[in-house]
Amino acid sequence: MKTQAFSRRALLRGLVAGGGLAAFGATTAFERLARAAGQEGPDLYYVFAYFNGGWDILLGLDPRDPARFNSENMRTTRIQPAYDQLAEPDMVPVERGGVLFGPYAGGLADHADKVAIVRGMSMETLTHEAGRRRFITGKPPSGLLARGSSAATHLAARMGQEQPIPNLAIQVESYNVDEPNFATGLKANGVPDLIRALRPTDPSWTRGRPSSWTTS
Repeated sequence: MKTQAFSRRALLRGLVAGGGLAAFGATTAFERLARAAGQEGPDLYYVFAYFNGGWDILLGLDPRDPARFNSENMRTTRIQPAYDQLAEPDMVPVERGGVLFGPYAGGLADHADKVAIVRGMSMETLTHEAGRRRFITGKPPSGLLARGSSAATHLAARMGQEQPIPNLAIQVESYNVDEPNFATGLKANGVPDLIRALRPTDPSWTRGRPSSWTTS
């Protein structure tokens, strides 16, 4: 049977169609989807970034065409991005590779052929805490309690068993409900915490017999 090649965009579409990032299928099928088309070898990393705070998505990844969404059409569109009121009036949405980016998307717009942007996704939540946990796990929480493992934990369980740190969670929540212990996220609140976690202990064990024993 011929194996179909999948791109990163196909992976994202498949995961969304499957009901969320945490709704993965069989291990072999997932690994085949996860690899970029034509890429071989174990050096594959996924970065899940959660940006906290009140971001204006109209300025970044979910802009509006100023030709349609302007003051004259507000009664119809019910949206006024107000691009003309920016500190730099020449900052306007730009189109790259058929994708519209906001005026402050920066250099990301130059990589339109390498990114997949999902817009208009409903989180069905009224609180930041519930929305954050749904993003992390791919499942709607029970109240404020996350349900299921983090998407990164699922990925680490399938692809990171041979890595020293399969799953690193920096300043973000991480959950492991149904995956092996090695896939549990190593939590760090910042660079100092990360350095302490990676620094060898003193004294450290070496191969062979230790130079001394302490017993009780």
